[in-house]
Amino acid sequence: MRRRHWLLWPWLGTAAGCAYVPREPVVPMPVMRRPNDPQRRAEVLVVMLPGAYSWPSDFIDQGFVSRLQAQGFAVDVAIADSHLGYIAASGWWASRSAASRRWAC
Repeated sequence: MRRRHWLLWPWLGTAAGCAYVPREPVVPMPVMRRPNDPQRRAEVLVVMLPGAYSWPSDFIDQGFVSRLQAQGFAVDVAIADSHLGYIAASGWWASRSAASRRWAC
């Protein structure tokens, strides 16, 4: 019986990988803006791009923007909502049919 349980482990990894369905890309890409001074534009713009499975709000929730501005840097911050859906919609991946692009088994 114990050996049969070990035979299931590779299938669990495959099933978890098939559950990913990328979000649809939106044009133009949504951007969250956090200006340093609402009255005027700063000379420096910091553009933050989230990781593969992150959301733009994660930069705010984790305090990146507030710490950057608390250090006294006069910068505006733009956080782009660049997710894997934009990558999936470009290149060789886009040439496949929409049904086969979904990884859901």
